Order: sequence, then C-alpha cells, then structure tokens
Amino acid sequence: MITGMDVSAWQGSVNWVKAARNGVRFTYIKVSQRLYADKLFPQNWLSAKAAGLLRGGYHYLVWDRDPLEQAETFYTLLKDDPGELPPMADFEERGGIPSRQKAVDHLKRFLQAVEYHLGVKPGIYTGPDFWKNYGSDDSTWADYPLWIANYQVNQPIIPLPWQDYTFWQHTNSADGSHYGCSSRGVDMNLCREDIFARFSSVPVDPLPESSLQEKVDRLWRAHPALWP
Repeated sequence: MITGMDVSAWQGSVNWVKAARNGVRFTYIKVSQRLYADKLFPQNWLSAKAAGLLRGGYHYLVWDRDPLEQAETFYTLLKDDPGELPPMADFEERGGIPSRQKAVDHLKRFLQAVEYHLGVKPGIYTGPDFWKNYGSDDSTWADYPLWIANYQVNQPIIPLPWQDYTFWQHTNSADGSHYGCSSRGVDMNLCREDIFARFSSVPVDPLPESSLQEKVDRLWRAHPALWP
C-alpha cells in the first residue's frame, strides 16, 4: 500500500521534504471551501510538487452556496496546474444539509462542472454512513473515484454502488510532527500500488525556474478575488 496524507490550513506550515522522507508519496490538499481559497493552498500545492509528491486538490462542498459557483472557485484555482490525482468533492457537511435528493443533485452539478472545465473525472470524498444517508446507490455514481473515510477498521466499508475504493483515509489522528506538519494531528491515507501506478505514470511537468516564494506569490496574484 502507498502512503499519503491530506492537509488544509488547519495543519499550518508543512515541511513537505520531511513528509516525503517519512514515506508520504501522495497528498490531497484543500483548495477551497464555499467561494474562497484555502489560505495555505498556494504554498502547499507548490511545495508538495517540489518535494516530489503526487497531488490532488479537494473542495469542501457546502449547501448554502450554488454548486456551480463553488465549482468555478475550485477549477479556477486548479486549471493551470490541476495536479496528478483526481480532483475531489468533499461530501460530508452536515450543517444545513437538504434532503437526500437535493444533496445528490448539488453534488452532481458540482462534479459535472469540474469535469467539464478540467477535463478529468473528479472523485468523491465521503464516509460510509454519510453516503448511506445522503448519497445514492445509483450505479452511475461508481464512475467517480471513491475516497472513503473510515477509521479503526482493518478494511473500510465500501458504500454502494462502489465495489472498491481508490483512496482510503484510515485515520485522522496520525502524528502531525512526524510528517512535517505544525498541527498535532494529520489525516493519513492509503492507495493500492496498482492504482497508484496509474497516476504515477503520468508525466509531471517541472516547475518553472524561479524561487518557491516567487511561485507562491505568482499563484496568489493570479486569483486575488478568491482569497478570504
């Protein structure tokens, strides 16, 4: 199994070289929530790439903002460098959640917009119980890669209609400092070697010749309206 971690601004500054040295080979990085970018997205996105990790971005989906507007925030930030892993919709917000049908419609519209603008099939992050209550077992959902969150188990529960996971978030309480995070804890993930090989075979464009800080500053300046 291949080890990965996922981070957001909650992890604070991350030493990505240390993370890689301690076995992390891929990462999911929070890109946005609502209509704003995660404040550490530029730094995390570019630093993880410089450390040689495969990257995927995720958007934390909420219910009180139009899904197409949320998708626009997300794909605008990723369009110039979409990462090596499928972009993900974080489908877990319980606050103000509508009916099951409205929830899946909200999610579907977000995913379709992301796929159209980025040209790649996005995936879904969720937990077994949340999907059971607010998702759908319609077979078409299995076309989207599944990133399942399920802790303290030897094997995760796979909700229908999926037969297997692409990524498994198996803990939310790993030692953050061990993996270079400023936070006490960090989420850790697993991916099967055969699945990971599909992503690692995709060529990674080299970073342009400039300092990391210059790259971060350039990304900030590119989308000033999206920063909170």
